[in-house]
Amino acid sequence: MSKSHFPNIFLDQNKDPIWMIDLDYRLIYANQRYLDIVRNITGKEQQLNETAFIEDFDENYTIKWRQYYRRALHGEAFEIEEHYSLPDTNEIYYGQISFEPLLGDDDKLFAIACQSRDISKIVKHKSEVNQLIDASLDVFCTVNEQGRFVYISGAALDIWGYTPEELLGKPYKDLIMPEDLLETKQKLIYIQEGQTVTAFKNRYIKKNGDIAYNLWSVKWDPASRLFYSTARDGKEIMEQEEKVQQSEQRFKALVQEGSDLIAILDVHGNYKYASPTNSSIVGISQEEFLSKNIIDLIHPGDKEKILTCLKKIKVENKLVLDTFRIQNHKKEWRWIETVFTNMLDNPAVEGIVSNSRDITEEKILIELNQQTSQLGKIGSWEVGFLNDEIYWSEEVHKLHETDPENFTPSVSKAIDFYRQDFKVFVETTIQKCIETGEPFDFEAVILTTTKKELWVRVIGAAEFVDEKCKRIYGSTQNINDKKEAEIRLNSLADNLPGVVFQYLIFPDGSDNFKYINKGSQEVWGFPAEDLIKNSRLIWDGIIAGGEIKKVRKSLALSIKSKSKWTTRFKYIMPNGEVRIHLCNGTPIFLTDGTILFNAVILDVTQETKDEKLLELVTKIARIGSWELDLVNQTGDNMYWSPMLFEILEIEDNYNPTLTGGIEFHIGESRERIKKAIEHLVEDGIEFDEEILLRTAKGHKRWARAIGKCDKVHNKRTRIYGSYQDITERKKSELENKFKANLLSTIGQAAVATNIEGEVTYWNRAAETIYGWKMEEVLGKNIMELTIPDTNAEQATVVMEMLKKGQTWSGEFVVQRKDGSSFPALITNSPTYDENNKLSGMIGISSDITQKVRYEKLLEKHTQELERSNLALKKIAWTQSHVVRAPIARILAVINLLEEQPESFDEISFWLKQLKISTHEMDAIVKKIITETYSLDQE
Repeated sequence: MSKSHFPNIFLDQNKDPIWMIDLDYRLIYANQRYLDIVRNITGKEQQLNETAFIEDFDENYTIKWRQYYRRALHGEAFEIEEHYSLPDTNEIYYGQISFEPLLGDDDKLFAIACQSRDISKIVKHKSEVNQLIDASLDVFCTVNEQGRFVYISGAALDIWGYTPEELLGKPYKDLIMPEDLLETKQKLIYIQEGQTVTAFKNRYIKKNGDIAYNLWSVKWDPASRLFYSTARDGKEIMEQEEKVQQSEQRFKALVQEGSDLIAILDVHGNYKYASPTNSSIVGISQEEFLSKNIIDLIHPGDKEKILTCLKKIKVENKLVLDTFRIQNHKKEWRWIETVFTNMLDNPAVEGIVSNSRDITEEKILIELNQQTSQLGKIGSWEVGFLNDEIYWSEEVHKLHETDPENFTPSVSKAIDFYRQDFKVFVETTIQKCIETGEPFDFEAVILTTTKKELWVRVIGAAEFVDEKCKRIYGSTQNINDKKEAEIRLNSLADNLPGVVFQYLIFPDGSDNFKYINKGSQEVWGFPAEDLIKNSRLIWDGIIAGGEIKKVRKSLALSIKSKSKWTTRFKYIMPNGEVRIHLCNGTPIFLTDGTILFNAVILDVTQETKDEKLLELVTKIARIGSWELDLVNQTGDNMYWSPMLFEILEIEDNYNPTLTGGIEFHIGESRERIKKAIEHLVEDGIEFDEEILLRTAKGHKRWARAIGKCDKVHNKRTRIYGSYQDITERKKSELENKFKANLLSTIGQAAVATNIEGEVTYWNRAAETIYGWKMEEVLGKNIMELTIPDTNAEQATVVMEMLKKGQTWSGEFVVQRKDGSSFPALITNSPTYDENNKLSGMIGISSDITQKVRYEKLLEKHTQELERSNLALKKIAWTQSHVVRAPIARILAVINLLEEQPESFDEISFWLKQLKISTHEMDAIVKKIITETYSLDQE
């Protein structure tokens, strides 16, 4: 039997039905088992090349099988389970049918192969198991290597909202939450590789759009190549875990990351636990705390009261301690405010909880406040109208230079101290406060008992009882130094290259200028006195510049946030000139609701032009800047210029950080820039690197990264630098490198020079042909290296042609390093830079010594051949006439014979003549052969 028949025998004797259909649903092959089953079911023979659909079956059967075949004809390989009743036994046959698309030599699908495996026993056993599985609240499922569901239990409807029929053959990734897909795939890979994965979690999108929380247990079966899996509804468990996690995070935020110092002590004061904030205050680690007693850290003067408190807390629930001092690692004493809580009976604690707060700064502030009152020369006063009492503090007496023992103050006496030009104002202001309760805050000049003028600031308020003023009280501050400084500042302001002014915004929305220096004439075009009378003049100039909304908005923002006022705007001078003004100011909120802005405006017209020019240059050069403050910030947030955003193709709302910026670097560039920044921060080593980036849109870009730093007291305070997009330059370099590599591989000498003829490139072939190494010739003149003295004049002419932009090509005698010369075929061309300016020349040359030798030999043979041809021509011309004589006679004899002569003697005569002519002709031919041979010998 031939081996070629084995496949057919195997298929025909196979117990599984096997058949094939073509693109038109015709049966093109069926083994014997398939034909027998069809015959048993229908009682008819199934014929090849006829429709694959069995006519006796109902329409639903045809529709269903047409869908199966159509899926396979679209290139999908899949399996289904089908069953039917055998008519002879009435048994149910369960088959697992596989559909496999078949491709021809041209990779085009031409047929489908189908095979049905008898799984009746498996199905019966599975039916019993499925009844148990379907009774489970968990989802039992089987997934193949392609990630498709092969089996699903009925619990899928309750947990995921899908029936098993809806999920069969469907990829599990269609259900999974996108953010859980990668981790799930990784878990399955681990399981398939034999690693132990006890359980894992993920989330499915239910049919109704809700989220299903799954707890998975999965096992891989190498034999069946299937994942056997169980999914449990883990919503309650996962929500409980999330609550625990949130609780832990709150605990961490309160205890570990809070500002309070949390500790647990035993009854003797030994530390059982100390939060990280203890370490930040005291300066020792959490582990070191566990080896210490609280008394070890207490100031000697406070130890006794702490020991007393430790005894009390044993029998009390909570105890507030008097403030005490502890010493940190810097030998500094810190003031601590503490509450003890007795939790000795709590099994989770079994100790005394110490909740403390560092109040050192508060203590310092209290002391500073007391010192400030003295240093600020502020005294308090009070006038009582119920018992006509008046009180001046010691500092108020000092201001007026009165003796507290001998001087009894009164309202009238107090008013008499004011300089004459202030008395009416002061008296009116105080009376208004008494009558209406309106507080006051004014500055005025008093004359002390020694007649010394002194500027004071007086603040007062009234207290009413039953709509009657009970008392007025307030403070008086010596501001003489401040006012003198203010006068000096005003003088200085008048000499500044800008406008220094005080701008008032009143509660009713009106405004005016309180003070303007002389710079207003040059910057705004108006004298200060005109602007104080009419602030509208300035606003008209800003309105004309078209940026009034911008200025109003910046003012409102400064007032709302109580922050610095900064803005830049266009201003139109009275003569129509456009100026750019930069304003910086600080709001002061007065007690009556008035807002005072102390501000300065500078004319930055020229600076703005320079900035725009810089911006244009930056845009053309594609240079972006960056900066990171190492002192005045937490975290690694940093500044990126707009051009850097453009280079990295990121949105304007992106928040740049150092770590985020490093992520844009790819390959070895990422590690290189990391090390460069580390050296810059730690050692102050500046860097200039060419690195490769991947932008937010996935584009690769080359950049030149520069990093520098500022240093104060040998400590880095700021790092900054720039990134320049050099992608086009790198492309050009790579292209030039490719061209150079290409030139280095060709067999011809490639030489490049600058415009002066100095060598800038010399490939390997040039080294071989001319004998010079590249390192020997770079920078030397090509004329001195390759041109013999005899050809120097001609070479100079060629160089002049190239300098004029002309190309030269031809044969030229050149010399090697050893002085020997040889003919070369040379093509020289001028080269140009990116500005299309002549920058040098490039020459391609090859040694044509052999070519010249062959040409000379060819010329010699050509001359000899011409000489031979000439001789042959002469012989042929001469002999042609000789040959023609016997031929003519032969032709004449033949003509006479044709005319049929009458006698035999006459015929004999002409035959004899014919023989003579033939011999003559033979002799002539021999002579030609002899002369030709002689010519060849020559």
